[in-house]
Amino acid sequence: YPLNEDCLIIDVGSNDGTLLKCFKDFGYHNILGVDPVNDIAKEATQNGIPTITGYMNQETTDRILKEYGKADLVTAFNVYAHADDLSAMTQAIKNVLHIQGIFVFEVSYLLDVVQKMLIGTIFHEHLSYHSVKSIKQFLELNELELIHVERNPEQGGSIIGYVNYENALHKKKESVDLLLKTEKEFKLDKLETMKNLYNNLELVKNQVIALIADIKENKKSIAAYGAARSGTTLLSYFKIGKELKFIVDDNSKKHFKYSPGDKIQVLPKETIYNQKPDYLLILAWMHADSIIKNNPEYMKRGGKFIRLFPKVEIISNE
Repeated sequence: YPLNEDCLIIDVGSNDGTLLKCFKDFGYHNILGVDPVNDIAKEATQNGIPTITGYMNQETTDRILKEYGKADLVTAFNVYAHADDLSAMTQAIKNVLHIQGIFVFEVSYLLDVVQKMLIGTIFHEHLSYHSVKSIKQFLELNELELIHVERNPEQGGSIIGYVNYENALHKKKESVDLLLKTEKEFKLDKLETMKNLYNNLELVKNQVIALIADIKENKKSIAAYGAARSGTTLLSYFKIGKELKFIVDDNSKKHFKYSPGDKIQVLPKETIYNQKPDYLLILAWMHADSIIKNNPEYMKRGGKFIRLFPKVEIISNE
């Protein structure tokens, strides 16, 4: 989808402007971020990424059209999942999109959530989980067309969708129909599939509860690694928060605060060498591999990690 350096590029939910900076580094100078957090928007603007404060709604698009004109490219990465009025956001994006423009979004993919039982992706900020079938139909209701889809490993599994106006210049690629076929084969749109997800999650839950009960029966201690937002969901669903001594995290901004619900204190990583828990339950499930890799000393001293996904397993040097 060729763009010249004068094309207007808008990023919805632009945060500190990281994505737009990539475009700027490639020579695209006509860029604009939209983010509801005023301090972040100001910081991004000061760092050379023009950003306006606001949600992507009618008021914001009126301002954009008046001051900047139509956009040739609009991106919205991991924003759709957070929108409580998806239609209004989509209409706002459509309002600022040039008739031959491209809209690109990324969302967690429902097929990955179900196949991998990614309960950790489900938490208070995520209101939607998208399949290609559902997002295609939704976009058609808004007179837009899904023309290409890519699968990615981010967030445990996501899709990037490419969208333009119906009957616009760019034509649909076979990637859309291929994923629709995959979803149909997996029965992703059937209620029984969701019921099976619940039943499988209950099996994992019972495994985890039994494992922790066995650890406690053997007079061993257990703590957790990673004060991740998704960790709250895991602790709540598995009902195991009361069994954990503490949580360690690499982010100093989280230290000496407490987890929601179970009120477990978050401590510096060094705590695992001072208090020496026998097991560390990995709550930051997306970073399990790097957590294990970056903490070989813990396992050298006899410590064991518990990984929950894609299956419940104990990782140790034994």
